[in-house]
Amino acid sequence: MKKLLVLFCAFISSNTFTHLSQTDAYFSLPLTYPSHWVEAYTKYQPLMDTIIYKERELAESHYVFYHGQQGIYRLVQDITTELLRLDSSDSFSDFCYIRSPNNFFAEKIDLEQFIQETEVRFPYGLWDNYQPDLARRLLSVNFSLFANQDIPGSATFEYFLNSESCTDYSVELLLKDFFNDHGFNVKYIPELVETYKIIKQPEGNLLQIFIPQDQVDTYAYICQRKGTPYRTQILAECYNWDKNRHIAIAPLLKAYKNNPETCTNIIKWQARLFITSNGLLNPHSGIKIYSYSTAPEKALKNYTSKIQELAKKIIAEKKKL
Repeated sequence: MKKLLVLFCAFISSNTFTHLSQTDAYFSLPLTYPSHWVEAYTKYQPLMDTIIYKERELAESHYVFYHGQQGIYRLVQDITTELLRLDSSDSFSDFCYIRSPNNFFAEKIDLEQFIQETEVRFPYGLWDNYQPDLARRLLSVNFSLFANQDIPGSATFEYFLNSESCTDYSVELLLKDFFNDHGFNVKYIPELVETYKIIKQPEGNLLQIFIPQDQVDTYAYICQRKGTPYRTQILAECYNWDKNRHIAIAPLLKAYKNNPETCTNIIKWQARLFITSNGLLNPHSGIKIYSYSTAPEKALKNYTSKIQELAKKIIAEKKKL
């Protein structure tokens, strides 16, 4: 069970870095990991190392969040990103769209206002972020790659290994809504779904989301189950007793990364990301979003090439109308 920690400690000792990443900090705790996680880490160690290296690379400027989901949702993200890039002649990198931008996200609402209004909807304290509007607006995330290993339904890595999501939507309907919103021909959707088979694996899609440290309080909050704001004080400096919740997440993340052993109930921490048009749907916001798959490199290249080819056809057809 402890093999994962031993492997990781050996990995740390062979590499020099200045700032601990959040996953490094989590590994510093005396935790025991599920045996199948150990096996997966060993099997996919090059991929895991790539993810952790990326964390370390941005640890000084960004905080990181992880989300695991069904593999096929990557298709929605990839074609959305490529079509919007081509359709607007925009230029951006290190980003993918985790939702299709539309009028729903155009509403001018900030995180504090959103939380206050949602608290009124759930007067007994426990939220339900599975309600459709909240599910669209919020993304369930962990603070490190291997967090919440003992919390059923809360571990990013478990969702990734099983290609599962906390919510289940028809990919065809998601694509149809996106295509209709932006004037693209829906006839290409079956071919796109077929294209995903090039990279389909037993494992799913892993999202690694970096938010600049000076923006994290704008787009993230610490929570407990179902998106409910975390009701137990962790740090006095960011807990508001009148509101019965933390009003900032940056101090918590700083403590998490620098002094994880002092963080009460750290293994139960999770967060929600607040999705807006100017934040997580803005490729120029400074937010960086990467997706990872266990598909072989050759398959990923073929898949990417096919997505780009189809996107060009779809855009060309739209421009002729």
